[in-house]
Amino acid sequence: ALAGREQTSLLREVVAATRPQATVAGGRARTAGAKVAAVAGVLAVAALVAFLGAAHSRQMYMRGVQDGQRLAAGNGGSAPAHSVSGAAGDGILESLLPWSASALAKSAPTTVGRALELTDADLSAMAHYVYFSDEHRLILTCLPKVASSWTLKLMLRMCGENRSSWDPEIRSARVHSLATRKPHMVSHLTPEEATRRFLDPSYTRAIVVRDPLERLLSAYQDKIVGERRREKESRGWWDMNKTVNSFVMQEGRPMPTFKDFATWASSYPYPEVGGTGAMGLRVPLAYNPFSAHVFVPFAPKPTEEDRLKYRQSPGGHSWEQHLTKRWADPHWRPQATLAALPKTAGLYDRVINLNDGHEGIKALLESLGPGVWERYGADGWGRGRNESFMQPGAAHADAAHETSAHERLKEAYGGDLDLMSRVAATYWADYATFGPVLRYPRGVFTDLPSFAMPY
Repeated sequence: ALAGREQTSLLREVVAATRPQATVAGGRARTAGAKVAAVAGVLAVAALVAFLGAAHSRQMYMRGVQDGQRLAAGNGGSAPAHSVSGAAGDGILESLLPWSASALAKSAPTTVGRALELTDADLSAMAHYVYFSDEHRLILTCLPKVASSWTLKLMLRMCGENRSSWDPEIRSARVHSLATRKPHMVSHLTPEEATRRFLDPSYTRAIVVRDPLERLLSAYQDKIVGERRREKESRGWWDMNKTVNSFVMQEGRPMPTFKDFATWASSYPYPEVGGTGAMGLRVPLAYNPFSAHVFVPFAPKPTEEDRLKYRQSPGGHSWEQHLTKRWADPHWRPQATLAALPKTAGLYDRVINLNDGHEGIKALLESLGPGVWERYGADGWGRGRNESFMQPGAAHADAAHETSAHERLKEAYGGDLDLMSRVAATYWADYATFGPVLRYPRGVFTDLPSFAMPY
């Protein structure tokens, strides 16, 4: 290959060599002619290589387009919205780019990459969170503390389950243990079947997310305060209060405030995130120096007497060592680390903020086809079973802790800028993964208009 100054110099020599010179001797003429021939040969070879390379790339690209069309046709769906014009497929590249206007149009399915390869570990991480409907070509991810009970009920209704599986009066704990949900879980597919659905351009992949500051407060109200009120000592409260010197919770210990809980849940320095399974998170601190109590992510090894006392605690829990991790509980683990999202987050077509849940779900169902919203979302919800799904102002039977969390957010944090900064920084992955849908809720802290979070 010839490049840079060497190529320029040689071309100058060629030009000079081709100028008519009456006094050029036979030897010099032959030398100049050889140089011209050499340059011409090099340029010809370069042109041939470029032509063949472009043809090969174009051939591979067209093969990928045809594969996508066959995939959609084989799954019972339609081919992608783009069309191939002519044998060469001119003009389709722009329509395939995920950031192009045509690909983002609501009327056209989104074409996603083909490099995904889900594993058994990924499917294990998706268990209880990711559901699918082949009839509606939908994958819906229902994360804990993001109205997951309601989105799961919606999915069961869309999958044809009877009303006893999705009735609005069913409690959250029961709906998440129903056997009727298992056939619709992505984790019950093979890795190949799950991968095919995630990459199928005729499918819509949707997820509902929640601001981490609101979600953490909701987890506190439901899993720390609420469960302790029902059971005297909730599982989350029990795990939270294990200390280096005491495995069994101390009787009479005061209920932690939300600041205590938020300080404990937000580690410092900020944690590293890795992997997609339940064990894919590393907690760098043995205890949190900011807390009023010495909370630890790992409890000491229990004795047999400890195990017996634990089994006899309210609820009959069995000891699981990994559940003593600070972030092992999915109700306050970062959303971006759940459900194999570190691998699949970029494939989702619709990311819906829970604060806009009604409009977001309505738009989602309407995009699936005519009459889908009217059939599954427009009616049959609420205590009177005469409301639409997540209807604004509706009083859901068991979601009071979710609907009221936003209103009590300002009061709970009490204007503690350091705590809010630490919580937001701890959950940086949520903001980075789901932005700009997730933003710092400035409207909640109206007295802090100039405050900026560190992400």
